[in-house]
Amino acid sequence: MTRGIRELWSSGDEDASERLVSAVAEDDLLGALLAIEGAPEPVRAHVAGEVEAMAARVSERLAAGETPREALSAVIAVDRGVVGDEEDYYHPLNSHLGAVLERGRGLPILVSSLWVLVGRRAGVAVDGVALPGHFVVQVGDEVADPFAGGVALSHEDCQRIVRTFGPERPWDPAWLEPTSVDVIAERVLRNLLNAFHRRDDRPALYRTTRLLAQLAREDAAVQLQLAQLTEEFGAYELAARLYQTVAATFDGRREAQIAAIRAVELASRSRTIN
Repeated sequence: MTRGIRELWSSGDEDASERLVSAVAEDDLLGALLAIEGAPEPVRAHVAGEVEAMAARVSERLAAGETPREALSAVIAVDRGVVGDEEDYYHPLNSHLGAVLERGRGLPILVSSLWVLVGRRAGVAVDGVALPGHFVVQVGDEVADPFAGGVALSHEDCQRIVRTFGPERPWDPAWLEPTSVDVIAERVLRNLLNAFHRRDDRPALYRTTRLLAQLAREDAAVQLQLAQLTEEFGAYELAARLYQTVAATFDGRREAQIAAIRAVELASRSRTIN
């Protein structure tokens, strides 16, 4: 491995990390998604402008008598052409809001988040709904699937979706409750981890894990993975400190045991080299 941590984690990445944490704390979905993407200011401004423009068109359709779901579907799915990506589902760009707008396709959670952003800006009550395996939205008193262009979903449809991803899983009404920004941000980051694992893109995996570690501080597996990736890229002193933190924070957990062993081995390695 030839790339160092400084090369993998730039000042821009540090800024994105700070913006992500701040956006989550402020319940700012747009800010969180753009921080995950690492979007520069011109892109952030462009995306915000797109959301405003679509919201204005939704408002016009609402005034003309369309239901909120009909208006959002017409503006986002039909006019703007943003739907789910069924051809290259696991492409990393499907988890970047700016890219989703540019390419017209994305993962369920990103297309649904766009509906939330546009709908709320137009004064519509829209919430993300994190069904197991498939993210949808609650628009007023209707559930809709933005990935499929905004088709309405009945209660039975939602249950069928859950059964598709877990046949033995009993239905839980809590799955239809609104999803908070922190949960959305973590889910998007985990989707990116999956995409980068599939591509064996280690640098991108490091950046995404480091962002996720800022939000999932109680997740021992994520914290351990960050330490392991840091070691993989040759930043042994930093990796040792991260391992020590994992060992101390999650005492008694398997991850803590692994971390404690690696911390000792890295300390031994350092003494040998010196």
